[in-house]
Amino acid sequence: MKKYYLIVLSIISLAGILASCNGNGKTAEAGSEETVEKVATTGTVAGHDWVDLGLSVNWAACNIGASKPEEYGDYFSWGEPSTKESYEWTTYSMCNGSDTKLTKYCNVLKYGDNDFADNLTTLESSDDAATANWGKEWRMPSQAEFQELLDKCTWTWKDNGYEVKGVNGNTIFLPIPGSRSGQALFDDGKRGEYWSNSVNTDYPCYAYDIFLDSIEHKISYQNRHYGNPIRPVCAK
Repeated sequence: MKKYYLIVLSIISLAGILASCNGNGKTAEAGSEETVEKVATTGTVAGHDWVDLGLSVNWAACNIGASKPEEYGDYFSWGEPSTKESYEWTTYSMCNGSDTKLTKYCNVLKYGDNDFADNLTTLESSDDAATANWGKEWRMPSQAEFQELLDKCTWTWKDNGYEVKGVNGNTIFLPIPGSRSGQALFDDGKRGEYWSNSVNTDYPCYAYDIFLDSIEHKISYQNRHYGNPIRPVCAK
């Protein structure tokens, strides 16, 4: 009987030790509180605000050239870090006047000037408008990151754009800015396209973007000379 009581006491003692330990197996001191690491969900880098949507990258709160989420901001031809007066093939810096005479970011010979091909498919930092205008911490989103935004977030139409709610409940707003062709702005308030940093490898005169209107939001592509806004991303 004495041996039985000793076994019971040993079990009770062991249970007490386990109860006094925290989830990491360390003995908790009396009156101590478990420390929970807090992850920032908004912030500022290089003077520009970002929002964590619970995705692989943080998204800028505004377009380049805008001071508020609902503002359109500036328009850029794909791969050009500066705005300009006219958006057409004859003013595009990466071709010799037409869509079949590309001089950079071309992997299909018939689209290259004199069969030019460099097989570059993603913008280099020197050609990335986000990096050029906001600093090295920022860049244009990839096609895959736009797809992640579409697949993992909740999109709600708000008359002049989309509220995009992340998996953690944070939101960004994407207005419908239209596009620029020649010297004209068209379809602003009706549809919009935002450049990615990814060229269309089947037809390199196009680059991938995200297309938005009141009916749909999807990955699309557009002629590289068109002027579209940019919503940058930064690393987490």
